[in-house]
Amino acid sequence: MNKERRSHRYSEAQIREWEEISFRNMCEFYKEELTEIMNGGRAKRVFTNQQIKTLKRHGILTVDREWGKGGRVVLTERAREILRVGR
Repeated sequence: MNKERRSHRYSEAQIREWEEISFRNMCEFYKEELTEIMNGGRAKRVFTNQQIKTLKRHGILTVDREWGKGGRVVLTERAREILRVGR
């Protein structure tokens, strides 16, 4: 009973494609809120602290340290580009 083992691993290209789709979906889901931040709104008025942490972890938001002591939460260039193209 020497059964051949099947590998159910996904290719790197497939994983990258899924990550890109997931990133675009998150940007589309939060489109109104992200557009408000892109136009100068404050992230804490739009999102909860947990949502900000999640969006930072996924690379949609980042902290711009040039705004002074605490910094300011802004969109990454990648997220800005997706929102611009989606219009």
